[in-house]
Amino acid sequence: MPTLGEQNPQPGDIAFLKADGPVGWGISLFEGGPFSHAQILTDNGNWVSATPGRGVSSYPKASYDNRPGVIVKKFRGNQNVINAAKAETVAKPPLKYNYVFGGRGRVCSTACGNAISVGRGVSWTGIGPNSQYNTFKTYGE
Repeated sequence: MPTLGEQNPQPGDIAFLKADGPVGWGISLFEGGPFSHAQILTDNGNWVSATPGRGVSSYPKASYDNRPGVIVKKFRGNQNVINAAKAETVAKPPLKYNYVFGGRGRVCSTACGNAISVGRGVSWTGIGPNSQYNTFKTYGE
């Protein structure tokens, strides 16, 4: 699987990252696919996602350049989706990472799904990274 850096991600792209540790392997096993994490690139060069303990946050693009994964270009350049992703990182109160179903927290796939829902004005469910990837693969980029 190529690294994210090799695929030259652009703002609006969603990255699905291959599992690289015990938690990720558990997510991949539970979901039945190679991916354990989803994130969206904003126009300020940061990936927006949710991680344990930090809630929805942004991370420098370079910090993920060497991670194996797949880039989906469906929302490339869509400023509404990009702005919605950035807005999640400054939400008040902060959107905390949460393993409890029905909680107010966000996990990586629900953070991406929410940005798509708000940015496109369409309903999008907070499904896991492999399910989201398979949806994009089925319905095209």
